[in-house]
Amino acid sequence: MKGLDAHWTDATEWLVYTLLGMLGPVAFSAFLILAQDKPLSLGGFTNGGQFAIYSLAMWITTYRLILRQSPVPIPFHRFLGFILFLGILFSFAIFTVGSLYSHSVAVQPDYVQLPSIGAFVVSSVVSFVIVALDSQRTELDLREERSEDLAQLKQELGAVQESDS
Repeated sequence: MKGLDAHWTDATEWLVYTLLGMLGPVAFSAFLILAQDKPLSLGGFTNGGQFAIYSLAMWITTYRLILRQSPVPIPFHRFLGFILFLGILFSFAIFTVGSLYSHSVAVQPDYVQLPSIGAFVVSSVVSFVIVALDSQRTELDLREERSEDLAQLKQELGAVQESDS
């Protein structure tokens, strides 16, 4: 198995790419709005529940890691699965309220804006932890092991093969 630091490094890399992919269009849109000297408002990005959709994407894809069959389960997988389930329900509800607001149904946008962003932040943190824990239970990847560890593994494998013959 990889070292503990490698799991958090892998999870950090995953999170950075995920956030860049999700927030890149938001940043580019904000740049285009500002370039046209238009006022920029947070509500333009959140009142329709857009960040709730982002958090739903995080919750759902991470839920797959919890459900994945493995001889080594993720620590606290039932508790984390319950947290993910609650997050899915909450984000679903926030997006539904945002969609109603976007379609002129009488809903207060304050009920969408901060909860949508909050759900996104929480889903990112929880997903980050689960990805790191999932990475911890994966099999040995020889490409990432140090050369002396690889030499030791080859020596041990040779000894096992000799004892089998």
